[in-house]
Amino acid sequence: RETWLASEFTAQNTRLTLIAEISTAWLTLAADNSNLALAKETMASAENSLKIIQRQQQVGTAAATDVSEAMSVYQQARASVASYQTQVMQDKNALNLLAGTTLAENLLPGTLESLPEQMISLVPAGVSSD
Repeated sequence: RETWLASEFTAQNTRLTLIAEISTAWLTLAADNSNLALAKETMASAENSLKIIQRQQQVGTAAATDVSEAMSVYQQARASVASYQTQVMQDKNALNLLAGTTLAENLLPGTLESLPEQMISLVPAGVSSD
């Protein structure tokens, strides 16, 4: 009987650990999706600024150093987008590994901002894990 109880306890503990890991990975993906969206907005803004400064240089109201600086900002923004795209793919792979299958896109989170507030609110103390 004690062995059976120990096995049940171990199985329940394993389930809870897996649920916690999946929840953490799911929220990490949502956070990285948010970061990717912000990085894309930043890149678009940097690209627009670069185009404006290039036009200003063509008419003589901006220096070559201004263009170089704007290009540098744009390149940094592009690198951030690439980095977050990689991170999002790694997050999806981690979730698939934890779930033991490839999850459908409709089961994956969007950005943190798109989640209902109740989903990411704190769970009060004393709530059963069942």
